[in-house]
Amino acid sequence: MRAVNVDLGSIDDSTARRLLDDAHKLLRVALAKYSMLDQDELLQVGRLAVLEAHLTFDGTRDCSWETWRKRVLGWRLAASARALSAPVEEPVEQPTNGMHDPEVHTFRLELLEVMQQLPPREATILTLRLEGQTFEQIGEAIGITRSRVQQCERHALVILRTLREDT
Repeated sequence: MRAVNVDLGSIDDSTARRLLDDAHKLLRVALAKYSMLDQDELLQVGRLAVLEAHLTFDGTRDCSWETWRKRVLGWRLAASARALSAPVEEPVEQPTNGMHDPEVHTFRLELLEVMQQLPPREATILTLRLEGQTFEQIGEAIGITRSRVQQCERHALVILRTLREDT
């Protein structure tokens, strides 16, 4: 998942309260999808997502403020739900089969660095695809159609190819 580089400190208290009050019903409806998970933690993620949407909406997007707010909320809740529902297992010593741990570690760091350069939705989609989810499953999780997921995946791959060619 791409790191969010927004300064929430730039929102004054009254604006933050107004935004969160306006989004209260939307948050409750969105959280109902994840009723089996820790609601308090997801509510906090949802609140931060609403504030992030406020800071990242620039009016020139291909959607309205309401749609943008729902999209950012969906992306953040889906990512948090995946993290919260991931099984916690005891670490098991895995054979390396000739793979050197420093190389694997370096590869993972490089992959994370490249993924952070993608837009949040594209990074989420690629991550979910690498985890084996279908276009349909991803679309349902983040609130877009299966064909839009495919388009976003293709767009992300084009960006990754461009980044690779630039290096």
